[in-house]
Amino acid sequence: MKLRPLKRNPLTRLLSAGYGDAVGLRNLAYDRVPALSSEAARPVICVGALHAGGTGKTPMTARVAERLIRGGCTVVLLSRGYGRRGAEPVVITSEQRVDSWRRVGDEPYLLKQRLPRLWMGIGADRVSLARRIGRCCPPATVFVMDDGFQHRRLRRNLDIVCLPPAPEYPEHLLPTGFLREPPAALQRAGVVCVIGSPGELAAMERRRRMVLKRVPRLQAALLFQRPDCWVHLGTGRRAARPPLHNPSALCAIARPERFAAMISQQGVSCRSTRCLRDHDPFEDDGLLLREARDGDGILTTEKDAARLEGRAIVNDLEIWYLKVVLEPADEESEAVLSSAIDKVVGMVI
Repeated sequence: MKLRPLKRNPLTRLLSAGYGDAVGLRNLAYDRVPALSSEAARPVICVGALHAGGTGKTPMTARVAERLIRGGCTVVLLSRGYGRRGAEPVVITSEQRVDSWRRVGDEPYLLKQRLPRLWMGIGADRVSLARRIGRCCPPATVFVMDDGFQHRRLRRNLDIVCLPPAPEYPEHLLPTGFLREPPAALQRAGVVCVIGSPGELAAMERRRRMVLKRVPRLQAALLFQRPDCWVHLGTGRRAARPPLHNPSALCAIARPERFAAMISQQGVSCRSTRCLRDHDPFEDDGLLLREARDGDGILTTEKDAARLEGRAIVNDLEIWYLKVVLEPADEESEAVLSSAIDKVVGMVI
């Protein structure tokens, strides 16, 4: 199910205008009243977006955390944990494992699988989580707040905002567009990362020029989403290409067309592609059986694999997921992003 905005008409324009007014008043309150926000016990890097839906925030969060760890830092992920069971806050230390995505949400679970030494604070109140974890984590710790650009209660030392290369639809505020905030909100950012594919480079460069024209003091980087490898869900075996001849593609992400494009660019032909709503829990075993029945396996995304892992039926199916990484498009982009993160590392090391 592809994410689409509502059609513009007098009612939806009114809804977008009301939403914009509410966002503006909220931001004005945080700008004018410092007491509304709180400092954490350690530096905070926020990875967020102006747009709803997939903009590359999760692979960017992974890249930031990896850079911090290489710099000698302990990393604590702060996340709301969308889709998890229960609302109680959860703290996971570097020594603890997470046995199911249901406990922390699919994206935090994915990040913990990639980075086992990650600490995590999962819950809506990220201020209280930061305080709680700050009392027991090592001194050289940095908090990384996932999808938190609009979460202004917790002050941050660096805001990294992920942008798509070009608007798929006219850039209006929700619900007639994808924008959570007006572009003027980029004044709060430290680094803007335009994320796309190599084939979108021209559009990415146009977006970067537009951003820097609007906010000249910003630093901007271009990054490609690049397929890294295919991983067998049951065994963890890796391959450059999935060893399947007649697979079906199954995903439940905000921008399924990007996954489909990556499959096609690798020369893999799928007999069918099934797209469900973002974060679908895949509770229907019959769906998996139907998708695998007439072919020799299923291709999916890493985030979707997190929600499939541990299901008994998965052991009877050939399921391969695509691991995606971010790669700077040029040396300037590498330097911009690395320098911004390393300044935060210097605060604790």
